[in-house]
Amino acid sequence: MPRIIAIRVGIAGQYKAGLWTPVRVLLEGGAEPWAGQVSVVAPDGDGVPCRFSTPVEKPCVVGPGETATVEFCARLGRAEPVLTVQLHQPRDDSPESQRVFKVGDVEPPSVLRRALRSTEGLIVVAGAEPAWAERTLTGLRQLAGGRTQVARVAEIAELPERWEGYEGVDAVVLATGDVAAYRGTRSDSPQIAALEQWVRLGGSLLVCAGRNAGATIAEGAPLARFAPGRFTRTVPLRQSSAIEAYCASAVPIPREGPGQHLELRVPQFAGLEGTIEAREGNLPLVVRRALGFGGIVFAAFDLDQLPLFDPDFHAGRERRDRGWQDLGSLIGKLLDAEESSVEAAKPAGAVLHYGFDDMSGQLRSALEQFSDLPVVPFWIVVALVVVYLVLIGPGDYFFLRKVVGRMTATWITFPLVVAVFSAGAFLLAHRLKGDQVRVNQVDLVDMDLPSGEVRGTSWATVFSPRAQRSDVAFEPQGFVESRQPGPATTGSAAPPHAARDVKTCWLGLPGEGFGGMDPKTLSATLWKDGYACSPRLDALWGVPMPTWSTRSFTARWHVKTEVRPEARIAEKDRIPVGVITNTLGVPLAECLLCYARWAYRLGDLGPGESVAVGPTSERRDLTTLLTGRRLLFEAGVQRATPYDRGSSDVTYILRAMMFFKAAGGHRYTGLANRYQGFVDLSDLLKNDRAILMAIGPNSDGPSCRPGARLLYQGQPAAGAEDRHMTIYRFVIPVAKEGESR
Repeated sequence: MPRIIAIRVGIAGQYKAGLWTPVRVLLEGGAEPWAGQVSVVAPDGDGVPCRFSTPVEKPCVVGPGETATVEFCARLGRAEPVLTVQLHQPRDDSPESQRVFKVGDVEPPSVLRRALRSTEGLIVVAGAEPAWAERTLTGLRQLAGGRTQVARVAEIAELPERWEGYEGVDAVVLATGDVAAYRGTRSDSPQIAALEQWVRLGGSLLVCAGRNAGATIAEGAPLARFAPGRFTRTVPLRQSSAIEAYCASAVPIPREGPGQHLELRVPQFAGLEGTIEAREGNLPLVVRRALGFGGIVFAAFDLDQLPLFDPDFHAGRERRDRGWQDLGSLIGKLLDAEESSVEAAKPAGAVLHYGFDDMSGQLRSALEQFSDLPVVPFWIVVALVVVYLVLIGPGDYFFLRKVVGRMTATWITFPLVVAVFSAGAFLLAHRLKGDQVRVNQVDLVDMDLPSGEVRGTSWATVFSPRAQRSDVAFEPQGFVESRQPGPATTGSAAPPHAARDVKTCWLGLPGEGFGGMDPKTLSATLWKDGYACSPRLDALWGVPMPTWSTRSFTARWHVKTEVRPEARIAEKDRIPVGVITNTLGVPLAECLLCYARWAYRLGDLGPGESVAVGPTSERRDLTTLLTGRRLLFEAGVQRATPYDRGSSDVTYILRAMMFFKAAGGHRYTGLANRYQGFVDLSDLLKNDRAILMAIGPNSDGPSCRPGARLLYQGQPAAGAEDRHMTIYRFVIPVAKEGESR
């Protein structure tokens, strides 16, 4: 039997609660060969144990005396989780061996730290000087008041092999100053493929390549797919004014040597793609380009080498720092870590505490409200309790003394009152709550028109009228071909499904509030046995549902499709001009085209209908539209209408999440947008992209095409009275004047 040596959670030990994170388990073989599944049991957002396992079709094999590292992804629902690693046979939940790991009670080679707070940023760095990340990135301030934490890996092999392992990461920085980090890494390595897929699904990547560009971004090199063009050669950079102007710095980059020359080498490219944000003559220095729903920023110089950074300088030594003193401003500009200039109008009075500090918490709270399942006001509950106490106390006494005349009759009246009130309470609750499973769901479907890539995100809250265990899964609809396999059933092996990738799990609540994933005090759970996530991560098996309670779930999925709207848009005089045709077969309501800093109202667009976009289209400033900004004449300044953190309007909440940075971010909403921050596509508006936003039909019928369907016990859960909304966003490339697409 293998011995469980260690567990390593996160990327370089850093991770966030409630999001997919890589888990590595180290095993040492025993006297006999062993083959089976490796699982980790972790608490979910409510503290209920949830088991994550390796795939059934790919058993872990450990020979006698051998060591093996097993990697898979899990979602941890507590900031200080207690994890149980189990070894068992496929379709057999009984562990043959297990070991418990706790935060603060592990020894090397195990790595299990406390999860990062929801307001903290996480940047993964590879290929950079060890001191560079700590000295330049850790101090970056986040809009939500948190700090940036850095996860530095010494080798690319330490990065996740699956894209979902990056879900808690805000940005990845690939430097090339340390070429040793890329040894043994090929352009088709699983780590590189996973990183590219994460970027396509909304990730942010910064690549810095200068003197070692030929070994890292040339054709066939590990990072070739992330280069903005075909690498040709490196040349010396003689002037630094473009870099200084890019980050609005008044501090010149230092020169070294007798001739005071600038010691920088930059790569040249052929067939360059993207937006050039900084250039020195004909040398592009900063290039930003879109890749699917994410973006890549390419810096054509080394950020971790002289003259920008002095790797040999250490604080406290007499030797001076030879690096550029304004490097932090440049990095903040490249990573878009600058605070927005939007100023929110301060609400009068004390700020109300809603129990959440993240936009996802407000969305979850809105989905927990069912229109025909009223919440009984607290004062009514108190009044009924008072009436009950009066009847069984003084009421019973005076009734027996004044009417019946026999105090011994209390043996009849007292249990009768208790029984009547208990029956009444049960009938009232049954009438108010009903006996049907109810579902509130919203789908956000994003489509990248150039590639046909469709990215879907679903959030759903299920109300259960009775205590039971249920299987939960999401089945993508609409753009998904019927030939693709459905979610895995309990204990089933996974069929091949290259065309679709679905990740389903519970939806947590960030923060320290009641029900949050970082509670100050842990509450006991009624369910000790827990449940399981399928090895493909596309379904939950045996989820415990208490009586008259709700649970929230989420899914992320992506597919390729040939069904997409027709759109040809070009920029003329900084205005998008073109025609958009709805070829989807479903009506699109309240269409809004966002481009640069403007939003164009296009109205409703029925199947087969077209709309022209141009100078005559109704337009508004995007930030003004999102924030309702108005001029306060008495103050002489322009402020935004305060964001309503108490709103339960799903469209209102999602609009702020979908363009969070464009709306002003934390300064406008007063909330963070970390937990589900990947839905924010504000950065694409900087990459020659327009975004068409529309609302799909919400009712059932032939014209309804929801993003995904929630399966509850293997059957569609939504009923006629349930709320199911689908919002579409279409990413459209915009050709510049003189270009064609």
